[in-house]
Amino acid sequence: MARQLHKTFKDDDFKSLLKRYISKEVKIDYILDVLGIKHSRFFEFLKVYQKDPVDFSLPSTIEK
Repeated sequence: MARQLHKTFKDDDFKSLLKRYISKEVKIDYILDVLGIKHSRFFEFLKVYQKDPVDFSLPSTIEK
């Protein structure tokens, strides 16, 4: 059964990882390991986040 990120991570924690990736503070391999997702899934979230970082939330994103 797939892990539901919105139940595992708070929005602020998830946003923090995305911000740290964008600012090159953290490598993608670390983030993928922490989140337990693959590259393609991560970049889907990143795309949504970059469109609207303030209103980004996990439940409203593309949960698979």
